[in-house]
Amino acid sequence: MTDKEISERIHKLLDMAEAYNNQIDPFFSEEEDLHLYSGKRDEALMEAAKLGSMEAYYKLWDSPEKKELLKTMAFDGVPEACYVYACQMPSCDSERLLWIKKAAVSNYPAALHEYGVILLYGIYGVEKDFASGISMLHNAASQNHPESLLRLAQIYKNGLIGNIDNLELIERDIEKYLFYLKKAAELKDKGALYELSKIYEEGRIVPGDIKKSTEILKELASLYGGQYNSMLAERYEKGLGVEKSIPKAINLYCEGEEYFIHGVYVNKKKIGNLYEDMGDIEKAVRIYKSGLKSQINDRRISPELFLDYAVCLKKYNGGIDPDIPMIVEILKNQGDWRANYILGLCYLKGLCVQRDIAEAKQYFNKYISQYESKKNNKLYLDRFDYPNIAKVD
Repeated sequence: MTDKEISERIHKLLDMAEAYNNQIDPFFSEEEDLHLYSGKRDEALMEAAKLGSMEAYYKLWDSPEKKELLKTMAFDGVPEACYVYACQMPSCDSERLLWIKKAAVSNYPAALHEYGVILLYGIYGVEKDFASGISMLHNAASQNHPESLLRLAQIYKNGLIGNIDNLELIERDIEKYLFYLKKAAELKDKGALYELSKIYEEGRIVPGDIKKSTEILKELASLYGGQYNSMLAERYEKGLGVEKSIPKAINLYCEGEEYFIHGVYVNKKKIGNLYEDMGDIEKAVRIYKSGLKSQINDRRISPELFLDYAVCLKKYNGGIDPDIPMIVEILKNQGDWRANYILGLCYLKGLCVQRDIAEAKQYFNKYISQYESKKNNKLYLDRFDYPNIAKVD
């Protein structure tokens, strides 16, 4: 068959498979008929896959035959099949590299990107070849491969490639950086959209434009949700690039992916803080406690979340919660500097525990000795604004 005839046959087979698929009625109780339809569907897809259609391959039900079919398609030289077949193997496997290279030679964009990166960095025992690596990335980028566009953007932004022992310099070019970054963002690449939002927020590479940054963040949140909902929530909370709206911020934090910074349930803490600021103490207490519940089961408590809960609970009902002794005991067993600082505060102010200056001194002194050793750890000190209190004598 000619290429045109193969293409026409594949389209016809895919249409047939779809038709058979649509005839499988979920209310049909006769298993024989259901089996007949699904069998015919798979026959059509199998024939289309053997003609080189990866779309048909992906639509086939998982089975040993499907795995064997992929191998056959790869050996027949179908570029995407070569790449997918290679991806079943360990990264450093020499056979895997051969299949990646075979797919790259056939101009398959994902393989061009992967083998291009291998050549750029000279990894997995492959000799470094900067010119060929860059050429492959450009080839993949010309086919609108998002990862390659983003990789080129990073290369032109930084002006170097490689590790500290083996750097290759390239002329830094901010215009090219922005060109490739925006092209990747147009293709809805998550990393490119996030970076574009960030540079408009920071205003260093391009003129600062918080509204534009937030618009891009809105797109990220609508496409990918999770942590991007939480980032957008902060914009609504602070009125950055959008009209300030605490209800919208709360909704987005609720939809956002719960994430942790050194054990802090960030979303739960932020939602609780917002309800507390609005004067809804009961809701704030419920939110803080919901965050602590799973931590009680894990026997690992976020000290900052507990402090917010303790302060709020004292306003709500005087600090009564039967789980408090267990939470305090878990914090004591943790023994880290953050736990010791929070325990010191709780004993000093009588938050959910009996006020006890001697106990407060003990935990503050533990905190000080541990904190001093953390002074050079900027990550900790930037995340949490702990005062460098003097020892309590």
